[in-house]
Amino acid sequence: MKANKQTYIKERKTNDYCYSSCRNYLYSLLQPVITLKLTAVLNTRALFNQSNKQEMNAIINQAQQLISDGKDLLVLADNREESVKETKEAGSKLGMGELAISKLVSATLADITKKVVDHTGLKRLIIAGADTSGTICRELGIKGNYVLKEIETGLPSGLAIGKELLIVLKSGSFGGEEFLSKAIRHLKEISNEEK
Repeated sequence: MKANKQTYIKERKTNDYCYSSCRNYLYSLLQPVITLKLTAVLNTRALFNQSNKQEMNAIINQAQQLISDGKDLLVLADNREESVKETKEAGSKLGMGELAISKLVSATLADITKKVVDHTGLKRLIIAGADTSGTICRELGIKGNYVLKEIETGLPSGLAIGKELLIVLKSGSFGGEEFLSKAIRHLKEISNEEK
């Protein structure tokens, strides 16, 4: 089926899945979400040991349950200073450079995102982090998007090409402190426009 706004809105789902590559400021901005256990945090240190699959499956299961319960969700990589340091050390011991480690984290988050989207039929997605946005879009088969409406300067919503999703792609340098909350509300409003 060809993606277009009218077709999407008629067949939409009502849950939001919000993914972020996790900047430190997201912890404080989204503290109410984190406190309510609506966050799945990837332990990036586990990517370098045998608990990798267990870590991924735990996040996928948590995400699927929250989405099935009709909750909004934030999935992010643990970006606390100590975790980043330990992740780099673990990768370095395996001969990986910082770029390769970063790509591994993005690829893991993309894999998690794809599995969650495929298993839940999710239709609204917010991705923060430019490199991670590209990795997730490629994993989901998104070839581009039709711009729908600007939420904040330089940050529009879009209808994905290649996958039936309403999406918002946010690079780290754009958006104010309330952007992710605005983006969630915005995607819900677009979904309900033609009810």
